[in-house]
Parts: sequence; C-alpha cells; structure tokens
Amino acid sequence: MSFFQDLATGSKGGEGGSSSNPFKDTIDQQRRLGDINSSINENRNFGVDSQNYSNMDKMKIRQRSEVMARQFFPDKGDEFIEQQVLKFQDSLNISGPRGSSYTDNGLYDGTTFGNQGSSQRFQDVTDFEFDDQSFEQAIQGSEDLGVDYLETLRKQLTLTHVQETADQYTMITSPQQNPYSSAPNKYEVGMRMKDGRDLNQAILAFEACVQENPQNSDAWLMLGRSHAECDDDVHAISALASAVRADPNNLDALLELGISHTNEQHKINALVYLKSWLQQHPVYAKVANFNPNQEYKFFMLHDEIMEGFAEAVKINPEDAQLFNVLGVLNHLVDNYEEAVSNFRRAATLDPKNHSYWNKLGATQANKRESDKAVEAYRRALGLKPNYIRAWVNLGIAYSNQQKNEEAVKFFLRALHMCPRIDHVWTYLGFTFHCMQRKDLVQLCEQKNVELFRNEFQF
Repeated sequence: MSFFQDLATGSKGGEGGSSSNPFKDTIDQQRRLGDINSSINENRNFGVDSQNYSNMDKMKIRQRSEVMARQFFPDKGDEFIEQQVLKFQDSLNISGPRGSSYTDNGLYDGTTFGNQGSSQRFQDVTDFEFDDQSFEQAIQGSEDLGVDYLETLRKQLTLTHVQETADQYTMITSPQQNPYSSAPNKYEVGMRMKDGRDLNQAILAFEACVQENPQNSDAWLMLGRSHAECDDDVHAISALASAVRADPNNLDALLELGISHTNEQHKINALVYLKSWLQQHPVYAKVANFNPNQEYKFFMLHDEIMEGFAEAVKINPEDAQLFNVLGVLNHLVDNYEEAVSNFRRAATLDPKNHSYWNKLGATQANKRESDKAVEAYRRALGLKPNYIRAWVNLGIAYSNQQKNEEAVKFFLRALHMCPRIDHVWTYLGFTFHCMQRKDLVQLCEQKNVELFRNEFQF
C-alpha cells in the first residue's frame, strides 16, 4: 500500500558525475563514505569513543537503530531486524542491550500516493503518517552522541537493500499455471490488458514475459507499473529493481522506484533513487552537482536533491515529470501545500496522466481536503477506469467523511478487480466494523467479493 505509483555500476559519465548503473553508483557512494567494515574507523573520525557511551546512550542507540531498521525494511520480520541492529551496534563497537523490550511495529498509517489508508484507522487523515515522530527523534538524537547516526546506519541498510531488492520478486503464479506461458506475443498481450480493464491478466502476461527472458527490462518495468496500479508496491519495487538490473539506463524504472519507495515510506531509498534518476538523465544530469564526499543527514540530502530538481525546472519548465518529482519530494517532508501545487502543475502540463491526478488527490487528503481529493480521484478514474489504486483511495476518502456505505462499494470494486490485495480486505472489514456489521466483518475472512452481492451493488 502506498502514496504514489509511478537505482543499481558502470563507468562514470555525464556532467553530473553519475555512473551508468545506479545500483552500483549507490554502493560506490557508500564505499567512498566508508563501507560497513570500515565504519568503526570512520566513527573515530567523527570523534566517537565507544567507551564513553553510557548505558542510556546504548539503549538509545539500540532503540533508534531498530526504528530505522524497520524504516528501511518494513516487510522484514523481527529476526531480520534484530540481525541488522546487532550489525550496526557491532559497527560502532558497542555491546549494548540486546533483545530490548522496545518495539516499533513499523506500520505506515498514512495517505500515500498509492493510498491514504490504514489497517488500524482512517477516520482522521492526520493519522495517515508513518511513525514520523520516532523517525525524527532518531535523526535529532544523533548529534548528542557525536556521530552522524542516520548516515552510518544508512550505509549498512542501503547497501544491503540494493543487493537484495532485485532478487525478491515472487511470481504470482507458476509458469505451469500461467495461461500466457505459451503465448507468442506475451508483452503485447500484457500491454493490451494493462491499457484495458484487467491489470491482473496484465501482471500474468508480463510475468510470463520475464520468465521467458529475465533480461527484458521493459517487461519488468511494465510488471512493476501494473503492480503499483494494483496498490501493491512491495511487488512493484522488486519488479522495478529487476528492470534496472537488466538495463541500468531505464530511467522510467528509476523514477518509479523512487516513487514506490516513497509509498512504502522508505524515505532514504526514495531519495537515493530520485537522485540517481537526475544524475542519469541525458538533459538534467548537468545540474546534478552533488558532493560525493558529503556526509548526509536526511534533510541535508533531501534539500540538495530539491535544489537539483529546481535547477532542472529552469532548463525545462514544461516538463511534467519534474513537477511530479518535486511533489514527491515535498510530500516526503509533509510539505503538502507545495506538493499540491507541484502535482497540480504536473497535471496541468500532462492532463491525461492518471497518476498525477491520483497523487494530487492523495496529497489533498493529507491536507484534510477530502472533497477535493474525491474530485481528483474521479479525474484519474475517468482517464483509467481499471486504476485500482484510485478506487481504493476513493473508498478511503469516503470513509474519512463517514460515508461508509459508499466507501464499501469502492473497496469492493477494487477487490473485484484484484482480490489478492489483502490490505484492502482489512479496510473493508474495518468499515463494516464502523457500520456495526459484525456479520460482514466475518465474511471478509473468506476474501470472496461475490458474498457481498446481495448487500451492495458494485
């Protein structure tokens, strides 16, 4: 689930000083700053003496590292998170408390460009944020410990992420069960389905395509886009990463990786990918004059990337993609007023782009402007009726206005098109709970939309 829908090494090239492979470029950046194995020496350069850490400091470090580990890997279990925390403590030469009772469930309850909802609550759009308070505390608490905490942890986690993401894609169905495995024109079939009314079938066709040729970057890109439009950024991210691994110059995949990571609240990864897109762009790379030796904190990196895209706008003020990215960047730091302006400008420049209208609506929802959000979502659906993500967002917008019966119809419409999106079943069940229909809450467990035909028209 997410807010938006629309990285990975080669020789240096372009005026922006970027490599031809953003995944490798990301890894190289980490190594220039100091890799995991050298982090102890690097921390000494920061003036850190691990022997001076108090027990309270060690507890703070553990707590903050757990918050950040879950920020980077929200889909990982407790065992994996614990491994990352211990690695980070070891890199700081700290033997801190292990197995702490401190936990953070890592749930994102916010409106994303993909959706604005929560499996826990969505009556009040102010709740639709990742646990940003914990995130900010993790950043703000770094200086008193004498170490650029966020940067040190980022080196460990981002390096792990870029090495693993492209290997994480799980096929929806096996080749034996995929009806398009023997089709001679899999990609063309997928495009017809994607542009028509059946994203599920498009996903199967694109899966058959990449199973036949894992190096088909365009098929991976379309597979990722199809998942994103189904409100499934987890599958989208791994498919898009595979697209970039197959073709490091696939700029569309780079951009959408940044957006999907924003949807999943992977803030650092989102920034790295958007930065890589600018560095790789044949026109805008010349304004991507980032300092490769700079030690970044989140907001420093964010501000530098914002400046780069602002310079790119001066080159081409009619490029809707640039305003799209500026909207994403402003949304990352909760600057919704500017984000709305950016997305509105993008939609004005490219009014037939359904994703821009959806992003505009999601940002308006975060501003407590549900009426305006509904209008934007309907514009998106007018352009693409099978845009599942917008149907989900429309349901949440009506839920926010306590119009539960209308919300149910939109959730059921989305689930009719894609029954496997589990979080929407959760939204539906929560809405039934608000309607005091426990009988319908129980029906949700069967995940069969046909069971609701007698009650609702959708």
